Amino acid sequence: MKQFISNHFINYFIIGLLCYLIDISLFFLLVSKFFITAFFSNIISSSLGITISFFLNSLFNFKVSSKVKLRLLNFYLVSFFGIIFSSLLIIFFISIDFSPLIAKILTMPAIFIFQYNLNKYFTFSNSFFRNN
Repeated sequence: MKQFISNHFINYFIIGLLCYLIDISLFFLLVSKFFITAFFSNIISSSLGITISFFLNSLFNFKVSSKVKLRLLNFYLVSFFGIIFSSLLIIFFISIDFSPLIAKILTMPAIFIFQYNLNKYFTFSNSFFRNN
């Protein structure tokens, strides 16, 4: 019987949760202690989370070691669109009176699913990189 939720998805979720905690903690610190705007704080905190996520997923989840530079570039491209999408959502939520932290939290589920699917089928897919 086929599993409903793959091990890759579960591992991606666990790694994502760890990186999310790093991301949200840094975001909160930058907004509340350093008074950096939510938009720029999101870019900074997301970038750190992305970098950690790539290496943890490469090593422990998808276990890929070929074409690391190309995969990292692809991961960042997927993440770049995630950052833009999440930043726009954060701005929207703030404009309807959500706090920056709540706005950030509300954006994460959609970004997670979007990025998981793109990374699974492109960044960490051996068949995709075999032909490119």
